[in-house]
Parts: sequence; C-alpha cells; structure tokens
Amino acid sequence: MRVPQRQPRPRREPLSQDAIVDAALKVLDADGLDRLTMRYVARTLNSSPAALYWHVGSKDGLLDLIFDRVIGEVPVPDPDPDNWQEQVKQLARSERATILAHRDIIRLSIGRIPMGPNALRYADRVLAILRAGGVPDELAVAGQQLLISIVIGFAIDETGEGGQPPANQPTPHEAAVMARDYVASLPAERFPHLVHLADHFADDDPDQRFELLLDLFVDGLAQRVHDSARRGRSSTAS
Repeated sequence: MRVPQRQPRPRREPLSQDAIVDAALKVLDADGLDRLTMRYVARTLNSSPAALYWHVGSKDGLLDLIFDRVIGEVPVPDPDPDNWQEQVKQLARSERATILAHRDIIRLSIGRIPMGPNALRYADRVLAILRAGGVPDELAVAGQQLLISIVIGFAIDETGEGGQPPANQPTPHEAAVMARDYVASLPAERFPHLVHLADHFADDDPDQRFELLLDLFVDGLAQRVHDSARRGRSSTAS
C-alpha cells in the first residue's frame, strides 16, 4: 500500500513586533479601525492572538505602535536656517499627506500622547529647524505643538474623521455649493457682508485653503522672530 503524501504546511515567517505592526497597518488601511482586532490581525499572520499579545502587550499598545510607525513616515529635513520657513511649510504638507494616506489614522490618534521613538525623533528634528531659524525657545515648543494641531484640525475637517458622519453626507464640493446658495438667499439688509461674499463660500479647493493656513501660521512665526530680534538689538543698544 502506498502511504499518502502530506502537503507541506506553509512556512511561517518569524513573528516580531515589526511584523505585527506591518500587518495591523495593512488591516487599518484596507478595512478601517473598526475591523482592527487582535484576532483579525493574528489571522492575517497565520498566528494566534496570544502570540500577538506577547509581542505588543495589548491592543492599545498595538495602536500606540501603529501611530508611532505612521509618525515615522513623515520626512524631516536637516535644518537650513536660511530656508526654515519653507521647511516648516513642507513639514506640514508631508504631515497632511501622511494622514491622508492612512485610513482612520486620526481616529486612532485621538487621546494618544505620541512618545514613541519616531515621535520623539520627529519632535526633536522639528525643534531643530525652528531654533535654527531663530525662533525663541518658548515659541519653538509652542510652534512645534501648534503645527501638529493645525494639520490634524485641517485633516479632521477634510476627512470627516472627527466623529461619525451623518447619513447621506454631501461631498465637500456639494456642501460648499449648498453653503453658497444658502448664504446668498439671506436677507441682505440683515447680513450685508455674508450676502456680498456669498460666491466665495463655494471655494472648496482644500489644497489652496491649506496653503493659506500655512502662510498665515509661518508668517506669524516669522514676525515673532523679527520682533524678538528687534527687542534684542534695542536692549543691547541701551
């Protein structure tokens, strides 16, 4: 009698924290935060939830690792004192692009204080750019934190990830047109400025609005740097 041949089992790749984060990030991008469970991630790795817990501690720990991994995707250049303002703007553009590249990453980030190795490295390098540009230390710390806040705030508005969107939510363009039409229909004697500017409410180019936001933010920082330098010269002269 012939002994039946057994099919070889697929060879497992060694399980590691990096491999788990890789798999979890793929699940997040493909299926969203609601489908991101330890059991689901374990199944994609041909492993068990218990093995994942051994490497990442908990689901919350895994989410922290995912968040830090995404932060590590944002490129931060070496400081260029003569070009620091444009570097800050490019940082913000890179942050926004990274957020838009990952589904539900804003929802995942809510309530998390980024203190992983990538987050610390990122913060330190951003501070290096600001300080090289002459931004005073206290303002540099505030500016680094506010930069993140304005990008995330803009992305929440852009993606609708700040909460559960209502059913049949209009597209951004549809919402802008609806706002324009509504504002235009208001009584001009009561709301003269709104009615006069109604057509501008249909401007829905997110890239253009984001660039305006960056200009306002960076111009404000640059003005503070200029004022600080002027005060320093005045005190030296006196």
